[in-house]
Amino acid sequence: MSVNTSSREIAFENIQGLRSKYGDRAQHLHESNEAETRRLIIDEILKYIGWKPNEFCPEYPTNGEYIDYLLTVDDIPRLIVEAKRIGRTFTAPSIQMHELRYSLPYFQRAYGRALSSVIDQVSRYARSTGVPYAVITNGAEWFLIQVIPTAGQKSKDLKGYYFGNLLLDNSNFDLLWELVSRRSVSEGNLEERLHSINEYKSQQSLIIASHLKEIEWKRNSDNNNIRNFYQYFFTDLVDSRKRKMLEKCFTEDSQLQQYQSDLKQALKDTTPSFLPIEQTEDKSPGEGKDFILNETGDVTGRVILIVGSVGCGKSTLVEKVIVESKIQKIKKLRIVKVDLINEVRSMRGDIFPILWKYLVEAWKELEPDSYKIKNLRSYFHKELKELREVESSDLFALDNREYVKAEAQRLKELKNEHLFFFSKCWKYYRGAGYGISLVIDNIDRASEDFQEQVYAFSHALAGKTGATIIVTMREFTFFRAREEGFLDVRQEDTILHLKSPNLEQLLSKRIKYIEKYYWEMVLLIL
Repeated sequence: MSVNTSSREIAFENIQGLRSKYGDRAQHLHESNEAETRRLIIDEILKYIGWKPNEFCPEYPTNGEYIDYLLTVDDIPRLIVEAKRIGRTFTAPSIQMHELRYSLPYFQRAYGRALSSVIDQVSRYARSTGVPYAVITNGAEWFLIQVIPTAGQKSKDLKGYYFGNLLLDNSNFDLLWELVSRRSVSEGNLEERLHSINEYKSQQSLIIASHLKEIEWKRNSDNNNIRNFYQYFFTDLVDSRKRKMLEKCFTEDSQLQQYQSDLKQALKDTTPSFLPIEQTEDKSPGEGKDFILNETGDVTGRVILIVGSVGCGKSTLVEKVIVESKIQKIKKLRIVKVDLINEVRSMRGDIFPILWKYLVEAWKELEPDSYKIKNLRSYFHKELKELREVESSDLFALDNREYVKAEAQRLKELKNEHLFFFSKCWKYYRGAGYGISLVIDNIDRASEDFQEQVYAFSHALAGKTGATIIVTMREFTFFRAREEGFLDVRQEDTILHLKSPNLEQLLSKRIKYIEKYYWEMVLLIL
């Protein structure tokens, strides 16, 4: 029978089927030998999470021993699976296992002395194959460990993940899927997650720029194609022409995945689904009928700070989340981006007018219809009503052309009162079910005063419009600014602190992309 592993949900349903099938046959499974445990349980689970039988490499020979399973992707060994007889060698843990990850000594204490010999066995397999990661299972209990330490580490310092008893309802199938499924392993998630928890940090490090002169890549003047090739494939991934590269070459780890999820949820929550469009009312999310009947209501926006070192992918993360959010059915989402990378050094004094200038230009490019007379009348219906009721109303009644001129002048004034305009315009869009988010990128190259003003600007705009404002800055700038007090970070802000990506994995992904899309790239460069 072929197994459909096209999704996590189907795999989970299949494993639930195993639970139902063997839940009342525990004694039979305990009496089974290792081969039967593998056939009945382990083979099936590996199939459910995407591994094909020809990728199992069962009984793989190495140094006179045989590895139970050596899982391969494109014929490259990626993961060792050591299977033991269920109920023998090790059974259920003897101490509490409520966390997701544990050190190797903890696993050994939990499962007893017999497990130590299994880990020694797996360590030999790892050294002979060069694969440092292993799943150890008796069919029911499953856990993932790293068995080869990096330089400067000891085996007792290594950590792994515990998935629990997959034949019971309280196991962590989602974590198993994220780390051990064929798709996750092929995308590098397993290596990235284990690297993140087993990373050995040197006690001392040097900032190269402080010890060496600026490093330059010397190129022959004739090598323009090489220069273009490098610039196109190793620099700005957020260029709209490079969306496929953004999809294929973005390097992730567990924390970054969580940040992506948080950002996507923030953008999703930005899009209101609570009220239909009402041109004559300003509405507030989550309020009762008293607010709905009133003329206005409070709309609370949010500010998200994305903090990280140079080159860690702050802008790339935002761009990727924006692209994926648009693809994943968040269709009524309007995201405005203001990139200040080329402007901030020259900005001095009151920078609010400059910020408004860039925001207006970006919004006009995104939503030109929002400045049409019909829509302006909708935003400012109250103000136009007041205009009709002034002392000149008799003149307007006699000559409608006078009112048209007065209306045009008043709309022009209101349109140029930027904070008031966006509070009205964006609330109108929110009433129509649209979410509004503003990204302000690269502010950390500017003065402290500039950054303080941008932060104040973000909160003022978020508070007046209900929009989500995302601001990116370097971690050094953020921490220094917070300590010195000029960036008075508010308790309600969301702060995402990014670390630099794994350089080896980043280069590997981009090189694979180049190999796969070579001719497409050549055409784009030329």
